[in-house]
Amino acid sequence: MRNYHLTPVAAIDSNLGLGNKGDLLVRIKEDLQHFKTLTRHQRVIYGKNTLLTFPQAAPLPERENIILTDSEIDYPESSAYSVKICHSLAELFAYLESVNTDLRNFVIGGASVYRQLLPYSDCLELTEIDHAFAHVDVYFPDFRSDFCLQTASEMHFDGKSGLNYRYCTYVRR
Repeated sequence: MRNYHLTPVAAIDSNLGLGNKGDLLVRIKEDLQHFKTLTRHQRVIYGKNTLLTFPQAAPLPERENIILTDSEIDYPESSAYSVKICHSLAELFAYLESVNTDLRNFVIGGASVYRQLLPYSDCLELTEIDHAFAHVDVYFPDFRSDFCLQTASEMHFDGKSGLNYRYCTYVRR
């Protein structure tokens, strides 16, 4: 299997919970800043539903955006954003083989895109929230048998939510 150097990025709860009713489980300002710093000037891959959760449903600035969807979606060439639409994994992988390999390929959601791309991923960047949310309807795929923890930050505390969390990097076994 070809290595596309995919790195899923997600904030998950202690049960691998990702979201509820189309939104994140919690918004931690420092984690959102961490995400921005990690992905800025890189390539982000995500689905149409994730795009719809962004402000004004606009692609992320200062990143190359790849939207993986079987739906029709159009962003004009003159768009202020760098956007590529891929309608299949084959189209995505062909595109990734043809572009600048200096950029990191971050997979940023949603759950369906994580499930499709996890088998092709070699690294995970996860924010692990030390809490099990009661209302979760979307989960990150169980990665634990295929990946091992490489690094973990110290625990951070978010005063607004009252939650502890840490940044973890996992690599494929």
